[in-house]
Amino acid sequence: LHLTDLRAALPGGGELTGDAQWQADQAELNVRATRLDLAQLHGSLRSTALAGLISAKRTAAEQHFQIALSDPRFRIDAEGRLAAARLHLPRLTLSSGAASLSAHGELQLDGARRLSASGQLNHFDPARFGRFPAADLNARFDVQGSLGERGGPQLDGQLHLNHSRFAGQPLNGGGRLQWQGSTALRLDLDVQAGANRLQAHGGLGNAEDRLVLNLTAPQLAPFGLTGDLDAQAVLTGALTAPAVEARIHSRQLARNGLGQIEQLSLSSRFDPRGDAALTFELGMRRAALPDWPELIRDVTLQAAGRNSAHQIRLQATVDRQQ
Repeated sequence: LHLTDLRAALPGGGELTGDAQWQADQAELNVRATRLDLAQLHGSLRSTALAGLISAKRTAAEQHFQIALSDPRFRIDAEGRLAAARLHLPRLTLSSGAASLSAHGELQLDGARRLSASGQLNHFDPARFGRFPAADLNARFDVQGSLGERGGPQLDGQLHLNHSRFAGQPLNGGGRLQWQGSTALRLDLDVQAGANRLQAHGGLGNAEDRLVLNLTAPQLAPFGLTGDLDAQAVLTGALTAPAVEARIHSRQLARNGLGQIEQLSLSSRFDPRGDAALTFELGMRRAALPDWPELIRDVTLQAAGRNSAHQIRLQATVDRQQ
């Protein structure tokens, strides 16, 4: 069976033309794409006019496909093979000017569904490809593990950033995540963006496990906020229901159109196990919201007691603006 002059009209003015052949246990499809607009697939993507070839071949033993599409700004190249219930992607490249993402990987489609993937970002700017924040990302990533028949996914992933920029700030660091479904998690993360730093060390799963999170952000202006934020949290115990002890402090937080907060402080301790003690205290010296004529100041919200019974107390002063 030989089909010729196949045509399909796509949203946005794109078109697919080609031919197909089918003989015994073999099949082949060759398609030429013109004016393929990725913005028609998702509104956050940039409009494109991609043109190129898409081909697929099938035999009794395997299936193979190739994609080569480009326009003056973008290029997509991919190659894949499916055989013996294993999907192998030896090449996937997305590029625009000097920005590129390259990756390769494998996925077993039966049993434990084991997977592996690795790749690299070179001067990758998400804003080139869609309505995303501008950046200059240089990174390596690697993921190993399985999607699992039972017990959920088990993944071990690493990311290393080097000489990158985000929101106009130098971005460096990286981390490793080890995730075992709903039973255990380990995280080792240290990322610095300008003067701001996010760290996470430890894990959850057993009663004695601890995951410590620290955020030190003295300069939030590059990320659309005015002010600073300092936060620490310690999570202990089971992954699905950890005990949490947290502290947050900020001299000022503000964003255009959302209002501002001054002298924010928060401390909390919560353990979901049994009838454990519970404490929560939130304080603000001043809060102002747009289109609201009142100014809230000297706010204190407190909760204390146990999981089964606790008291909540709220105190605040509201000044009506004249």
